Amino acid sequence: MAGQMTHPGGIARLLYYPAPSNPQPLDPSQKDKEIGLGAHSDYECFTILLCSTAPGLEILSPDDRWIPAPAVEDSFIINVADFLMRWTNGVYKSTVHRVVNRTRNERFSVPFFFSINYDQTVEVSQSQSLQKRAATNS
Repeated sequence: MAGQMTHPGGIARLLYYPAPSNPQPLDPSQKDKEIGLGAHSDYECFTILLCSTAPGLEILSPDDRWIPAPAVEDSFIINVADFLMRWTNGVYKSTVHRVVNRTRNERFSVPFFFSINYDQTVEVSQSQSLQKRAATNS
């Protein structure tokens, strides 16, 4: 793995979500009409997200329910991304998430996406301990 991070990718972005015209509470039985960013997982190794002061990040639980992530001031959220899931053969799962601004305020967030070398092939780690954990997770 160490050779795969000699010149890793790292990108920070400032994301803006305007205040919705008609904010709606989270209701699992309803389709959201105003989504700031649809359901996805990040493709890098992991994402460090500086928490917004306004809520809006929602995480998809293993039982397919959207769970709001609390907006804790001066804190970070770490999302596992697709490369890390691949490396660990699924021991660590990519975080499926979306952003829905359900407040009357605009929302900002600052994610930092960390990746391996962009020209590197991502393969399952041959670590024996990871292989054993992957076998027990399936």
